[in-house]
Amino acid sequence: MEPVAKEVGLLDNLRSVVGAAREAGVRVVFVPHRRWQPGDYETWDHPNS
Repeated sequence: MEPVAKEVGLLDNLRSVVGAAREAGVRVVFVPHRRWQPGDYETWDHPNS
């Protein structure tokens, strides 16, 4: 995925979007995420999508 991200200028585009949002007074929230792995929700009583 990294080669594609570099090819399309992902980080520069994200910086531009975040900068424009902040200039416009829009709250920017970063949410870390990763792909699901087996066992991730085994201890959850009520998993949600």
